[in-house]
Amino acid sequence: MKFKNKKILLLIPIVLFIVLTIITTSYSKYVHNSIRSYYLKSKGFYFASENLSPTTKKNSNLSWDGTDITFTIKNNISDTEITSFDIPYRVTCEVIGNNNQTCNLYNTGTNTYTGTLSASSRCVNTKEDGVDVTALNKANCEIGGYTWRQEKTQKELYFNIESQNAITDVNVRISVESLNKYRQTLVGTYKLHKKTVLNNEIITNYENYANYDKLIITNTTNSKKCLSMSFDSTKLRLDNSVTLKSYDTDSNNYINELEIEINSEERKELYFYKLDLNTNYTLNDLSIEECN
Repeated sequence: MKFKNKKILLLIPIVLFIVLTIITTSYSKYVHNSIRSYYLKSKGFYFASENLSPTTKKNSNLSWDGTDITFTIKNNISDTEITSFDIPYRVTCEVIGNNNQTCNLYNTGTNTYTGTLSASSRCVNTKEDGVDVTALNKANCEIGGYTWRQEKTQKELYFNIESQNAITDVNVRISVESLNKYRQTLVGTYKLHKKTVLNNEIITNYENYANYDKLIITNTTNSKKCLSMSFDSTKLRLDNSVTLKSYDTDSNNYINELEIEINSEERKELYFYKLDLNTNYTLNDLSIEECN
């Protein structure tokens, strides 16, 4: 009994050492990321994403229909904190733990892609004196008492999975690295479970982001389909950049009912802007039926 007690006493400091090492390492990483984030902000460098982060953001889609997975990167973290110079970047996509699956990034046939978030700015007439200031440069804009405004830039990217075998579950790691003098890497992991698609189905997926939601409609049938949809326009506002067959509006002239046509094997995306950013909506908040 005494021998066993001695062994237990010897194990206690070892376990404590391991726990303290883990805590210290995690805290050191947190401090390092916080200091680096502060440094980059002090230089006016803002590089962010709804789906990725410097500390790795976890994403999941357990009803994936096998279509493209989209993610965004942007040059701002608020309406006023916007990068004033171009941000070249490199994206890398990696399938974790399965050599029979490859990641096809941005329809390039490879798992890497390079691009640029281009900075832009313009003169804005905040005095509302009727003067057209769109052609003014920064100096003349400010001399005239107008506002020189930096514009936000956002890029939507996407990836898909190619496999030698039938796909069921996939784990993917996405990293986006800025390539200018200010280096920052945004990382996200995706846990995907492929939903079994029956023939002649209309598939709908609803995805939540920080400032907007996205409804993805995929027509797997061999004919054109018409869908009617309604929703509460006091909670969701439709970005009407997509072509609608018809629509109705509420008393404030916001769309709350619509009909949309989707061709065979076609995919369409509808964007909704949430009036309450703290609420996560789902498919249950929309009524979707096939047109009569």
